Order: sequence, then structure tokens, then C-alpha cells
Amino acid sequence: MTWQMSVDTFIRNKSLTSQSVFTVKLLQKLFSAQARRKMPTNQEQLAILAELTFDVLRPYFYCPLSKVAVEFGVCATVFKKRCRDLGVKRWPFRKIRSLRRSIAKPNCTAAERRIMEEQIESIHDEASHVAA
Repeated sequence: MTWQMSVDTFIRNKSLTSQSVFTVKLLQKLFSAQARRKMPTNQEQLAILAELTFDVLRPYFYCPLSKVAVEFGVCATVFKKRCRDLGVKRWPFRKIRSLRRSIAKPNCTAAERRIMEEQIESIHDEASHVAA
């Protein structure tokens, strides 16, 4: 007897209260085949990323890798693999965030700000600066 059949049996026998029937129906909806999203296989994910270039990645450097991978519809591991193929050894989000926080500090001088802004731009513009 499957989980679905046993729940239907309880509902028919009215063994559940109206509140628990609502809860069970909600759980059925959440765990139904339509609600579950099937992740593509690794080969399908690699095919999705086959056209990905460094220029396409640039605008996403300001976001965490996991969010960008979800946006492209692939898992983080496959996304990292493709990034490494493109020359991005480390995802630059944390470095850029660190530089931005340093720039925002009140004790940061104008010269330091200029240097850090140049570093952010160099990370954004060239793959060699993203390499570990």
C-alpha cells in the first residue's frame, strides 16, 4: 500500500478531522508528480551551458554562484565546471562584496577607494583576474 492510497483510505473512512484532511491534501499537492521539478541530467545541464561565454557571465559576478546556477537552470557543480572551462577559477562574488564593503567604510581614503574600484572593474573585465 502506497502513501497515496493509505491517505485516500483515511479520507474515505473519515478517520481524519477536517483540519487534518486539509493538511493531507496540501501535502499531496506538494509531493505530487506535477509539483516536483525534475532536474536535468549532467549531460543535459552541460548542453544548457554549452553556449555560455565569459561575456554572458560578467553581469552575474555580483550575485552568489548558487543563485546564478539556479537562474541558468543547472546545479552549482555543473555551473562551476563550466566556469572553470571558461577560465573562472573562483567565483568573484565574495571578493567583489568584500571590496565594496571596504569602500563603504568611513575610514577608507579616496586613494584606497579608487584602487578598490579599479580592482572591481578589473575583476569584471578580465578572466585572468578571476583566476585563483
